[in-house]
Amino acid sequence: MAPAEGYARSEDRAGEVEREEAPPPPGVAAASRARRMLVYDAGLELLVVQLDSSVQRVEDIVKSVSGYIEERAVKPAEARLKIRIPVAEFRATLENLEKLGEVVHRSITAEDVTREFQDTNLRLEMLGRVRDRYYALLKSASRPKERLEIVKEINRITEEIDQLRERQKFLASRASLAT
Repeated sequence: MAPAEGYARSEDRAGEVEREEAPPPPGVAAASRARRMLVYDAGLELLVVQLDSSVQRVEDIVKSVSGYIEERAVKPAEARLKIRIPVAEFRATLENLEKLGEVVHRSITAEDVTREFQDTNLRLEMLGRVRDRYYALLKSASRPKERLEIVKEINRITEEIDQLRERQKFLASRASLAT
């Protein structure tokens, strides 16, 4: 089975399939490759001897790399933690976490959101120009009904711009902190 667009597959040392950034298409400049936005997610299932001390150790490791616990559910015989850590610390943190017990399952994915971020940026630029044109039209509009329609359209475009900016913030956040 071929890897999904933006992914390459490789086998890790335990035989698990791992997804990593696919090589860029021919002709893509090195500068373009350097600005890739990848969203990393990992799943790690460990068998540990002392659950409480292992959970505490996970929290210590996460704090040491300026990460945080996004979700925490601890039961008598099992714990589930969802952590967010800086991408630069992703591999080292994963290796440190694996040392806490026997690795039962390990998975890693990397989703390339570069194109979506760039498309959103282009759409924002275009909407900004369209809104500027509507403001120019508003200055020259003389009838109240015409002015009202233009104001409604400006408000609609402004809401869309705000939504796109929030999407960009979300993508940037996801690309800067691995889960």
